[in-house]
Amino acid sequence: VDQQPEGQTKYPDGLSSNDFIKAIYTNVLNRTADDAGLQYWQSQLDSGAISRDVFLAAVISGAHANTSAQGLLDAQLLTNKADVGLAFADKGLNDTSLAAKVLTTVTANADSLSITLSLIKLVPANSSLQTADLLSRVSDTLGKVAALITGAPSELHDLATYLSTVSASAGSTTDLGALLTKVGNVTAAALTDPTALDNPADLANTDVSATTPSAGGGTPPTTPEPPALTATI
Repeated sequence: VDQQPEGQTKYPDGLSSNDFIKAIYTNVLNRTADDAGLQYWQSQLDSGAISRDVFLAAVISGAHANTSAQGLLDAQLLTNKADVGLAFADKGLNDTSLAAKVLTTVTANADSLSITLSLIKLVPANSSLQTADLLSRVSDTLGKVAALITGAPSELHDLATYLSTVSASAGSTTDLGALLTKVGNVTAAALTDPTALDNPADLANTDVSATTPSAGGGTPPTTPEPPALTATI
């Protein structure tokens, strides 16, 4: 937390103990610190009883050990974040800005986990195919998902079904850029239109088909026989 560039950027040395604790709760647990917890940890940090990295580890360990209703939500949130982080790393992705954007769509809700994993699954494993344009579209879609989580959480289950079908149906010839544009449009529409995600699996298959070149079908055309020629000498 105090030696890596990402940690130094998020938690600079000049950050007060109070602000540091609030930032950790916001970034790690997606919530504000309770007053009693804030006062306890601030006294521990200010007195030098613990260091900031030990505090962060204690918050994570405490969340996993807490069996209260809030503790169970905190533990599930951390588990979901870990699953997403592993999926992100497995794709060979190391863009910290995109990683931060990914975490904006992860909550303790199982549908949010499914949605985020499905989007990561759409990213090609081949780094040469992870173009700036494609990752930009992924980031844009994540932003729309984050807006849906806040503005229309009742649509998350349908979006999870839609995206799991999309990620399972997309193939090597699918135009991922065009597909992500459709995904983003559907997600944005669902924010204000509760019918936008009706029949999500059928909609997903339609969108994948529309962005995947057809290999054709039916009976191949018959090549006509050349005409018989007779030569007279």
